[in-house]
Amino acid sequence: MFFGPSGCGKTHASIAIAQHCDALFIDLSAKNTERYTTKEDITKLYATAWRVAKQNQPAVIYFDNVETIMFAGKAKGIVKDPMAKM
Repeated sequence: MFFGPSGCGKTHASIAIAQHCDALFIDLSAKNTERYTTKEDITKLYATAWRVAKQNQPAVIYFDNVETIMFAGKAKGIVKDPMAKM
């Protein structure tokens, strides 16, 4: 898991790791999954991604801005900086 400010290279590092390992790169970032709006659709999407990753090992499943999908409508409990609570 990578954590850091926008623009520091987390996505590029993930792609580089996948390329170095000759792995399938599955991008489940919020920008690529925004059309899946129901919990059922998102669940099916993730299940399919895991199935494809398992059948085509090695694979890297990449999530960016997952908080916009997983915590949609629950912004009250989200902490902007998870390290701030430590």
